[in-house]
Amino acid sequence: MPIAHVSLPSSSLLEATAFYLAALKPLGYELFLALENQVGLKLKYGGPDFCLHTAPTDQKGNVIKSAGLHVAFTGGSQKAVREWWEAALCSVIERLEVKITAHREKDHNTPKATTALTFLISRETTSNARITSRYG
Repeated sequence: MPIAHVSLPSSSLLEATAFYLAALKPLGYELFLALENQVGLKLKYGGPDFCLHTAPTDQKGNVIKSAGLHVAFTGGSQKAVREWWEAALCSVIERLEVKITAHREKDHNTPKATTALTFLISRETTSNARITSRYG
């Protein structure tokens, strides 16, 4: 199952964008999306696969340090995604100390024939891992 895209949180989106544009330019990356709280990069002749977004903040405006890494995988069908989910994650989750939340991508121009899952991974304070999975 291929990786659809990766998204990193940043407390300074402008600085992170400048850094990654300069660092990834030799590999052929260019800016394809620039919003107030999200930036997307892609290869010149490919689809978007690297994004930056503003790190979440609390009510006082402080950056929440456990914002996590966003990685989306794309499968050819709902069945393929379900089989991957069961084989890859459920078999090892007892050994992990992370929180994994999965949801089906709906608003990222995902082709109709594919299903994308997004996993938000952050450290838990307990030794038990929790999995939440939602399929739309």
